[in-house]
Amino acid sequence: MRLKDQAAFITGGSSGIGLSAAKVFLREGARVAITVRGRSQLDDAVEILGKVIACEADVDDDEAMSRTLGAAAAAFAASMLSSLMPDHIVMPRGVVRHARSSRRSWRPMSSGCS
Repeated sequence: MRLKDQAAFITGGSSGIGLSAAKVFLREGARVAITVRGRSQLDDAVEILGKVIACEADVDDDEAMSRTLGAAAAAFAASMLSSLMPDHIVMPRGVVRHARSSRRSWRPMSSGCS
């Protein structure tokens, strides 16, 4: 359990790389929060993964992602982890925002969730 008392925030946690990453982090002892796009995907992911913080959010919606990351941070803090923010962020389906840019400069890293 190399990641005991650490927290991970993973987008696209219901399939593909996101689901695989969540399994690895959980196996290594981390507390995990995942995001998925739809309610049925969220329920399926929770059934597969077990004890995770699961949030429905679209990574293309920056306000929803900000709220979701905030909710995950609060849940991590409630778990008495040392930090409000996750130690690890995995975004196999996400956006990159350049430090000195506007919201318009966000660009998708992939064409969609798999």
